[in-house]
Amino acid sequence: MRPAMTRTMDRRHIPNYSVSEAARILRVSRRALRPRRGLLSFLDLVDAHIQIYAIRDRVEFENGIACRLFPFSRPPTGGDASSMPQEIVVDPTRCFGSPILDRARVRVSVVAGRLLGGDAAEELAEEFGCSMLAIEEARDFSENPPPG
Repeated sequence: MRPAMTRTMDRRHIPNYSVSEAARILRVSRRALRPRRGLLSFLDLVDAHIQIYAIRDRVEFENGIACRLFPFSRPPTGGDASSMPQEIVVDPTRCFGSPILDRARVRVSVVAGRLLGGDAAEELAEEFGCSMLAIEEARDFSENPPPG
């Protein structure tokens, strides 16, 4: 089944991720990932997410194929990790697979840059038409690099 899924995804021009980018999205060290050829496809990214966190409800499927990943903005620590906010999405069909705020459709890196530049979180939430929670998630996602 995996080869068929890979062929389907390749036809859709799905981006590949460097080990560093994948580790940042998944909130893990680069050593936790074992890529083939130095790159991870979107399917590899989803597989690693499921294996590391054993949480399938943060992955959306269409026709049996993973199509969206809701990464953690910070490493989950005990408790029910599935209840953590799902404001950030990695979708290969949106913004070339970069992490974005789902409802605002703006890259997390843009929000983080604006916050670092001195813009108020409240102003950004109003400008992008999203909640303060989404802005806080973008900030947390950018400020908490993966370990090691």
